[in-house]
Amino acid sequence: MSGTGRARNWGGRGHSSAPPSDLARDDYRIMRFGGRPVLAVPALSFRSKLAGLSRYQPISWKRTWFRRAALLAISLRLDGLLGPRRPTPFATDEDFGFLSWLERARIMLNAPDALAAVIWPPEIHRKRLYVHLMNGSGVPIAFCKLALDAASGMSLADEIETLVSLGKLGLRAARVPRVLLHEEFAGRRYVAYEPLPSQTESVDLPWDDLAGVAKEFSGESRRIGAEALAQQDWWRRFRAQRDAFPKDFLDALEVAARRGVAVCRIHGDFTPANMFRADGVIWLCDWEFSSESGPRKADEIAYRLAQRHAFGLSHPDEALGELLHPPGSKDKREDTDEIAMALAFLAGRGDGVAKALAAQWPGVTP
Repeated sequence: MSGTGRARNWGGRGHSSAPPSDLARDDYRIMRFGGRPVLAVPALSFRSKLAGLSRYQPISWKRTWFRRAALLAISLRLDGLLGPRRPTPFATDEDFGFLSWLERARIMLNAPDALAAVIWPPEIHRKRLYVHLMNGSGVPIAFCKLALDAASGMSLADEIETLVSLGKLGLRAARVPRVLLHEEFAGRRYVAYEPLPSQTESVDLPWDDLAGVAKEFSGESRRIGAEALAQQDWWRRFRAQRDAFPKDFLDALEVAARRGVAVCRIHGDFTPANMFRADGVIWLCDWEFSSESGPRKADEIAYRLAQRHAFGLSHPDEALGELLHPPGSKDKREDTDEIAMALAFLAGRGDGVAKALAAQWPGVTP
């Protein structure tokens, strides 16, 4: 399936919310952690539970621990301790018509027997659900993102546009998921992507080993002035939060804007959590924060901060010093400007480490 359907409000107002009768085969084990749902796997069989659990990528130590605990519980037939079993992953007051949506996705993807594993992301504020579709043997069919509000839907629309554009570049250093389908269901936008291979591993390489990957999609950089900067969505996002940042940091950004900002296409969330490797190929996912005119160093700094996330939060002053004065650097004014702009981009999208470093920014002399 390679179409990009745009049917509007299928299953919306006036459409019955009752699940089609042929969906009686659906049944889910909802796994909870800390009182909230984390993962729902198809509970039709031992095999279907394991297949659903396999789509929950262990990209952090917490997720690794949770997946191991869930695997043990399923193996011992004790998964009932992790959460309830229901015909749908959602409680009645939370269900937006999931089974009807699933049937729609099955039809559009020509996968009538697809099973679904649902993942709730930890960032509740993003209003998002992740759904992995697979066949009865656990072979992936599609990975879906489902927006739960208008803002999340706009973010998905941005990602679709970026992925379509990247698909025309013929990237060789890395792969990006292909868009299989995107449309609205009951007023909610969803996107189905080409799935990652079943066997993947996380990527945690030195930045120098990934710089070429970033360079291929970023292209040549250019400079924009204050007027063009003011038109960028990422800059507006930061400016809406500017009162949360110290004057020294805001002054540094003003200086950088007057000098001109080096920009290029950036991923926007270039972290190990959004990179996977399969058969020697690196896959880059989650392009929702991508920008064609983002700060040139944003991806590099995002990656470096993510690699030392705990250190950045506990010692932001030292982490900032390492960025501003790396070994062998010449402390060029241009580098300081770029680091400030990169932190503004990352802080604007909610990166906690970037916010902590920005709060430690030293006074800057124009």
